[in-house]
Amino acid sequence: TAAASSRVSNAAHASRRSQRGASARKAGGCASVSSQRWPFDLPGEVVRYVGICAYDGGEFGGWMGGQRSIQYVLEQRLHSLLRHSVQVVGAGRTDAGVHARAMPFHFDADAAVDAKRVRAALSSGLPPQIQVYHVERAAGADLHARLCCRGKRYVYRVISDGRASPWERPFCWVLARGGGDGADDGGDVGGAGAGAGGAGGGGS
Repeated sequence: TAAASSRVSNAAHASRRSQRGASARKAGGCASVSSQRWPFDLPGEVVRYVGICAYDGGEFGGWMGGQRSIQYVLEQRLHSLLRHSVQVVGAGRTDAGVHARAMPFHFDADAAVDAKRVRAALSSGLPPQIQVYHVERAAGADLHARLCCRGKRYVYRVISDGRASPWERPFCWVLARGGGDGADDGGDVGGAGAGAGGAGGGGS
């Protein structure tokens, strides 16, 4: 049946993903840089940079996917700064409306790039919902934000008594006192969790 075929396909995909993960761990926990570099040509040496960002995902369609994604906004800002195509890879891929307090990411650029100046320029040119806290040159060329990630922490905030402060409401799920959805009595369902230490609730 279609359902059975789907389960078999999903199982095969999971098996392949597990095998790739095992191979990466045997190689030191990271993927080979030769297969992970973004294919653009620069006159100088190309090295890897890592950063940490936080974002309010309420107005975005998730970490990746389309022009209203966090990844796209970061890539466009880096493109305007570095004058070449950039691929930003995050440690996780949060869903639409999900927030993150500390999302690691990496990108490749010319070795002459000043990481501190890039961080300052990134933050000044990004929407107020996105903030880049840190950028530095990676210790090794094989560091990969997603494949080298050792863990993620998800936080789901639920207000069960129907009373959330105006500051909490955008970042939690408000339930009515009767146990129903807060929207039933004029309340609102805010973001289903604020990520801490990595990706926010939802995504991979």
